[in-house]
Amino acid sequence: MRRGDAGEVVPGCYPCEAQSPAAVVQLIAASYLRHGFYWYVTGSIPDGKDPAVIDRKLIVKYGIEVSEWERRHRKKRGVANAHYLRHQQWFILLVSEGHHALVPGKPEALPQADLPRPVGPNRSA
Repeated sequence: MRRGDAGEVVPGCYPCEAQSPAAVVQLIAASYLRHGFYWYVTGSIPDGKDPAVIDRKLIVKYGIEVSEWERRHRKKRGVANAHYLRHQQWFILLVSEGHHALVPGKPEALPQADLPRPVGPNRSA
């Protein structure tokens, strides 16, 4: 995430593209799971669609491109944070505990078939 002169987040700089499947696993295991991002939704970008356009759409829709300060502030208020990661046409949206559009029961929640699933053996839905 790049910052401007005043420390604000510069739009369009959220690093979401992984270079390999191994990099996806590494990022999820080393960065996201250890910070509480246990819920996820996966999907594929259809052939013919520009992945960069879909990246931007999802990042904006789910409020992913925010500063570390904003993430901490959301967590204190009980609002979930989300991360987005893509390799080629496949993507994963990861969500932490709290209220979020990806969480069931919210107005913009995903259809039942696409609800976030817990990661790990002892996580319940």
